[in-house]
Amino acid sequence: MRSEEKVFQIAREYLERTINFLDDEPHIRVQEEEFGWIVFYNSKRYVVNGEVDREMFGNAPLIISKDDYSVHVTGTARPLEYYIEQYIRTREEKKS
Repeated sequence: MRSEEKVFQIAREYLERTINFLDDEPHIRVQEEEFGWIVFYNSKRYVVNGEVDREMFGNAPLIISKDDYSVHVTGTARPLEYYIEQYIRTREEKKS
């Protein structure tokens, strides 16, 4: 399985376990970075069909590590760059 396919599978399984999409499913977009992948998601019915009442709020992006494919939840209170910096700093501390 290619890395990108594996990331989509991990993200989908994580989201389906942790979020109730009711009668919908997640729409996932992945952005590859040096440290791993950033996963953005929303309701498929919102993204594809424009159903505004299906838009998700508080859907913090996920980071999936290139080291071990672990999932790390970011947040929505600060810019994404803040959470990325926190993740990178923690990752480097664990390696040293």
